[in-house]
Amino acid sequence: MNLFRSDFREVARYFVQMRENGEYKPSDDELEHIESVLQLLNVMDKDHRFETEINERITGKEVRKMSEWLTRVIDENQAIGRAEGRAEGEFAVLVSLVRKNLLSVKDAAEQAGMTENTFCQKAGLTIQQ
Repeated sequence: MNLFRSDFREVARYFVQMRENGEYKPSDDELEHIESVLQLLNVMDKDHRFETEINERITGKEVRKMSEWLTRVIDENQAIGRAEGRAEGEFAVLVSLVRKNLLSVKDAAEQAGMTENTFCQKAGLTIQQ
């Protein structure tokens, strides 16, 4: 890998690390053509995060190092995970309140932003007529 002097060094580093231990730890080397590197990795690895980063660069949220890119991806994934966890927790509370007859299916479905049928199906409840 160290024989490469161009941005391809980071591409080689990525594939070697992924093959050896399944985890990529990027360098802090500044890349000259990061968009090209991301496009190549997107095509080669079929990882949508590379394409997302390319689109972000077009809108002006630019990074110059693979380590910056990875940090941003991790931060975004954690934020998404927290939001999904909150949504699942809120849904579980609504289901619990319906099962205890403290909240109607109609009100719970409305709070969850779905139809009564969808709420009941997702919650495993019998659809009330």
